[in-house]
Amino acid sequence: MFTPRSRVIATRVLTILLTAIVAGCSGNAASVSGTVTLDGQPLTTGNVSFHPDGGSGAPANGQIDAQGRYSLSTGTDAGLVPGKYVAVVVATKDPPKPYDATGAEVPPIPITPAKYGQVATSDLHVEVKAGQNDIPLALQSPGKPGGR
Repeated sequence: MFTPRSRVIATRVLTILLTAIVAGCSGNAASVSGTVTLDGQPLTTGNVSFHPDGGSGAPANGQIDAQGRYSLSTGTDAGLVPGKYVAVVVATKDPPKPYDATGAEVPPIPITPAKYGQVATSDLHVEVKAGQNDIPLALQSPGKPGGR
């Protein structure tokens, strides 16, 4: 039989264990930042997203700054869950003229090669580990050394 004292101890131990489990499951255990380069030069604009390899889970996103650096967050939470990801990088620039001769809006001009813009075609596969991760992303234009 349990004594009143042993019940209090058991309840406290259970509370501590449940608190630890819940705390371990919430939030993101990994932070990711790095530099994005295109043909060896820092990319100074654009967006980076890490999509879970296999398709389940929310992607983590970040913007590329003027020095080519990015850091990721998932929704409003900094970082992401450790695991395997496919990185997607998209950067564009404004066209010289925003409208064509018919008055139609001209779309932005891609800076990054199209293959990096979709999960299905990106070859940027990365593994994120618990803690801080510095993951450089080296993009190559087709026809450039190392490009495909």
